[in-house]
Amino acid sequence: MIAGQLALGLGVGLALTEFAFSTRDHHAFPHVNFYVPDPELGVRLEPGAAMNFKLGSNPLTTITVNSQGYRGREWPAPSEGEVLVIGDSQVFGLGVDDTQTFSAVLAAERGWTVLNAGVPTYGPLEYLALTRELLEQRDATGARVVYVLNFLNDPFELDRPNTQRHAIWDGWAVQIETAPAPGDIVQFPGRKWLMSRSHTVYAARRWWHSRDEAWFARVDRGLPSEGDWSDLLVDSERTHAQLDAAAATALQLHNDSLTHEQRLAEELAAIEAKLDPRNPASVHAKQGPQQLRDDRQREADEDILKARPGGIVRSRYSEAARNITVTAEAYRAALARKQAREQAVAEREALQARAAVLREELGQVVKFVPPEPPDLPRSVFEDHFTELRDLCDSHGAELLIVVLPFDVQVSSNEWAKYGVKDGPDLSPTLALLDDAVASATKLGIPALNVTKTLRDAEPGAFLDGDIHMTPKGHAAFADALGRRLASISQPAPTSESKSKSAPPV
Repeated sequence: MIAGQLALGLGVGLALTEFAFSTRDHHAFPHVNFYVPDPELGVRLEPGAAMNFKLGSNPLTTITVNSQGYRGREWPAPSEGEVLVIGDSQVFGLGVDDTQTFSAVLAAERGWTVLNAGVPTYGPLEYLALTRELLEQRDATGARVVYVLNFLNDPFELDRPNTQRHAIWDGWAVQIETAPAPGDIVQFPGRKWLMSRSHTVYAARRWWHSRDEAWFARVDRGLPSEGDWSDLLVDSERTHAQLDAAAATALQLHNDSLTHEQRLAEELAAIEAKLDPRNPASVHAKQGPQQLRDDRQREADEDILKARPGGIVRSRYSEAARNITVTAEAYRAALARKQAREQAVAEREALQARAAVLREELGQVVKFVPPEPPDLPRSVFEDHFTELRDLCDSHGAELLIVVLPFDVQVSSNEWAKYGVKDGPDLSPTLALLDDAVASATKLGIPALNVTKTLRDAEPGAFLDGDIHMTPKGHAAFADALGRRLASISQPAPTSESKSKSAPPV
């Protein structure tokens, strides 16, 4: 009897305690608590799960998972032109309601079937595997794959599968370095609910680990599974330096080519001017009567030069013939005129010969073709993009890559919400997003950088104290994404959109 009363009292006390903590937490948790393990992807979402989500001072939201294991309403049968959105928690939409994710907004605004396949904790390796899985499963005609890269995590997870980054602990996904060994977890009836759904247990865990959190806040240098920005920036700077050097070399070669061709052309033009009879300075300038007088003078000079000084010769250019006493001076003058004529002929022939050589050289000048720039990967994602493109091509799907910055990349004002004054300038890291777009373009893949879109949506594009987007940020993202997709090709509207009902997401 007493034992029963004690048990009843303990039960009532625990229930009241649970109710109190649950009420304090708005019956919500700040982390997703319905993960299930997956041998390939590390985690999946429990089909049919639901929870209230609230992070700090941000609004309370509801998360539901459909029977396929993805956020939102049930997915319809495969349809032509459906849009498949791949990504992590930003695509999933932590911090907003099901209908406020950019996938849901895009579906409602455009009348397209948009499938939100975002799963928190996933990285590029999981995106690729999930894209392959869903394209094979759905086999939709003309499917569109929107591949969203979150630049907070994804650059560091290209070679780090989720199985090496996260482990499942009572429905929570925790970093593998902080997860208990499977053998250390004691199983008992009701453990799953108690450890993942009890606000009392969650509060106790938070209190227990608060000392560690305070210590980590002082000395946090990250974990091995997280990666580092420095290597990425060094690689990017090295690549840009090599490309700049190649461009400078090509420009110098181009200038050298132009200088050589221009020099030949200028010399030829000068020679042609000297040979042009219309030019007063030309070697052919004398024509008409003057040329006739010169011819007669030449004939007279020839007679003079055949005679001896003091001899008598007849002038051939005078109408009234008269005798000329050939003097030494006349002889020297005639000789000088002859030499000048011979020199002019030689000069003309030399100019004509040089002009012929120049014309031949100009005819052989090859049109300058700039050397190909070095085939350097502009982004660490380039090989990944190639594999992704080939996968989509093999399924007849179109691909759009979206690069998504995190909050303090978009605006330095976002540092304030973390209590950081004069936070570091992260504008240099935006080069990594530009590099990713450049790599995609190089491979013939359409790409979209939403940095400006989110910057224009500030203030208020991101949650308070967190990197995820607000409904305002998701709406801006959806608008930019819709316009970019429409500029590539027009996905077919769903039959539901014709009746003005919200398309499945």
